[in-house]
Amino acid sequence: MWLAVDGLGPQRRVAIVLRYGLGYAPAEIAEMLAVPVGTVHSRLARALDELRGEQLEEADVERT
Repeated sequence: MWLAVDGLGPQRRVAIVLRYGLGYAPAEIAEMLAVPVGTVHSRLARALDELRGEQLEEADVERT
């Protein structure tokens, strides 16, 4: 999984690592990065969507 995270863009990767790797709350991440909490939520959502998309692509490759 962390290899997939490594493939994310830097902003999304930082948000994922801070949230799920280190356990910070979105409000804490927003403060650390000096961005609105909504931006953190957006980065997390888009990163998770991107990671889910990679899982689907891998599943398609395994089925063929």
